[in-house]
Amino acid sequence: MRSKAKILIGILVLAIVAFGCQRMERATGATSTNTSTNTMASSKLADTRATMLHLLEEHVYLAASATGAALGGRPDEVEAAESALHENNHDVASVLAPALKKTPDEAYEFWHSHVHMLDRYTDAVANKDMAQQEAAVNDLLNYAKSFGTLVNSAIPSLPADAVEGLIKEHITSLKAVIDAQAKKDYSGEYNALRNAAKHMDSIASALAKAVSE
Repeated sequence: MRSKAKILIGILVLAIVAFGCQRMERATGATSTNTSTNTMASSKLADTRATMLHLLEEHVYLAASATGAALGGRPDEVEAAESALHENNHDVASVLAPALKKTPDEAYEFWHSHVHMLDRYTDAVANKDMAQQEAAVNDLLNYAKSFGTLVNSAIPSLPADAVEGLIKEHITSLKAVIDAQAKKDYSGEYNALRNAAKHMDSIASALAKAVSE
């Protein structure tokens, strides 16, 4: 009888151990799956942010090259810089289009429109036309508001006023570059250019987080 009892106890212990192992495997598997999912999401966010930051910094430097050449009376350089900026704008639009629920062409037209406004401001500065400078700045500020509204309608997690503020700072930082270029204040120009490029980190981070959701 004692032998049978020992056998039964042994079988019960083995069953309990096996059951416990199964539960641990399930728990470990669930944890591994969750960790893998979180890692993939984090990787996607990092990749999107890196892409956005690269393109937006490139946008700033190419725009500044175009305005500097325009104010310096170098038409061949203006044409080359604007051609490169055109390609950059298409790249930016291709990243933004799905998140904004727009076609790449629609996203391009909307994003590129503020470049035309900056061109108008640059021409007005070159001609010392204060009325046209003011009109161009007003158009750019209205664009910032429209951009905020568009982004918020497509990505509700991004408040319209927050996006508007980011675009306003982008516009004013590039305006500072143009104003310094017109005065031939080279130190001021490059300090303003660094600030304009640095600000792109804030825009890239906000857009990447929303695009990756």
